[in-house]
Amino acid sequence: WALSSLTQCYLFRGDFHRTRRSVERIRACGEHVGVPEIARILKVLYPTYMAITGFWLGDVEEAQDHAERGLAYHDPVLYAGSTSLYLHDPGVLCRAYGGASALLAGRPERARRLCAEAVATARTLARPWNLVAACMMSANTPIVQRNERPTDPHARRWAHSWDQR
Repeated sequence: WALSSLTQCYLFRGDFHRTRRSVERIRACGEHVGVPEIARILKVLYPTYMAITGFWLGDVEEAQDHAERGLAYHDPVLYAGSTSLYLHDPGVLCRAYGGASALLAGRPERARRLCAEAVATARTLARPWNLVAACMMSANTPIVQRNERPTDPHARRWAHSWDQR
């Protein structure tokens, strides 16, 4: 988990080139770890972090590809047992960043669907950080389309989720 924490630190600092190097180390660890459950978790963390990094670097095609791969690898049952109240679920993040990337790539219907799935999944998990991330990306999606009115419900949920943390 140390590499995951380091990767998140780089993400929050906006140091996306270091983020990529850290994510590559996660991928390498996933290939060599001897515990199958941990290997599967690391296998889904790699595309999740790459989707987020690609989004913030403006490589929306890369972000979408990695988000799709992350969703394909994601096992909600396996991952639910390894998260705490304050960790993000990779399925929520892949949907949220995949949706935002789809919008920037000119696929608005796909963006709306993925962002709605991110919010629904986050609500099901009932973990505040997941709902905050999903609502944040969902609220940004209509803004990019220059249609701010639909952001109101997402923004309210985001603020409410943040207050509950």
